[in-house]
Amino acid sequence: MLLWDGIAIGLTALCVVSAVGWFIGGLSPTGRLVACAVLGAIMWHGTNNGSIRPGHTLRDAILKPVLGQRAATDRIMDDWADRILTDPEIGPRLKSLSNTDKKRILTEMVAHGMPRMGQPYLQQRTILINRLLEVSSVQECAAMGRGSMKSDALVSMVSRLSSQEIEQFMALAVEAARAEVRQAAYAQASNEQLGAAVQVVMSRMSQSDAERFRTVAIQVQNPAQGRDEDVCWMGKALYREVENLPSPHRETLRQGLSRWE
Repeated sequence: MLLWDGIAIGLTALCVVSAVGWFIGGLSPTGRLVACAVLGAIMWHGTNNGSIRPGHTLRDAILKPVLGQRAATDRIMDDWADRILTDPEIGPRLKSLSNTDKKRILTEMVAHGMPRMGQPYLQQRTILINRLLEVSSVQECAAMGRGSMKSDALVSMVSRLSSQEIEQFMALAVEAARAEVRQAAYAQASNEQLGAAVQVVMSRMSQSDAERFRTVAIQVQNPAQGRDEDVCWMGKALYREVENLPSPHRETLRQGLSRWE
């Protein structure tokens, strides 16, 4: 969107300065150039601070009938970047970095911050992940089950959700990044607690499904093993049961799964 921001700023500055020069009649070419530069600098400052979005207006409103709707993944990433860079807690840590470093650090912040959030956020996360698994392909679903989902692929999956769900997903990710910035304290579920919660999940399955679940759970510890169909089935079976578990197993598994992907 930076390219569209630059184009929009240049066109706006040129049009405004030309109009002003035409009305007052006495603005020299040099004066117009200076005025155009000043106006452009003001708009660029506003763009960097998120107070104006000229590129979005030009591409997604004015030129939309000509160029068509942008891909949903592009719009989600731009909206996500705008939220992050304008957030008073997160933005200052990222603005001086290159785009590559911003993406890498932000991904790490969200991943590390997820387990730091409270149970209401983790409950919402479980619900949203269940929705992602519903709209995913077998290969995408299996990648989530193995914890090998790439950020671009995740955005593609998110774009298939409803507008309300996309909004919830972005808000959740922002809150996770904030939790990481604050280094919010949390009680990490132990392996014993997680094992007990998974045992309760398996107790709700048929004997054949429980055995299948146990086999696939062992296989996914080695990324080269396990068929995609089986790994996807296991992930869906696990997430589907989280909110049906009694306390404290429900809370334990919510927190443990937030450290999985």
